[in-house]
Amino acid sequence: MTVAVYAKKPNINKPVAFHEVLPQKLVVTQVKSGIFHAESRWHGTGMHSDELVFKRMSCKNGVTVNETNVKGVFSDRKHVFELSVPKHVEKVECVRGIFDIDSFRFSASFAVPK
Repeated sequence: MTVAVYAKKPNINKPVAFHEVLPQKLVVTQVKSGIFHAESRWHGTGMHSDELVFKRMSCKNGVTVNETNVKGVFSDRKHVFELSVPKHVEKVECVRGIFDIDSFRFSASFAVPK
């Protein structure tokens, strides 16, 4: 194929409706020694603002999450999880996401400040 073939616009007469949920950057702040807040945010298209979602976060190495499966609606667009980190943990590794008709699940990690 030539460049001219690739340069043509696709012929999209009737686009298909779709749902898409995308994560935004995880924001982690230290509240006090061993306690962190992790703000999970998302955005998307094709979702109803009152659509039921489950906000989830789980972590490794003995790190506990205050709420691991929280019911909410898509228009919340964020949730703050509280993480309790044991003194021996140097790196926190977590998986976060929301789940509904569409979902996302992403990993994140951060070094624990000394």
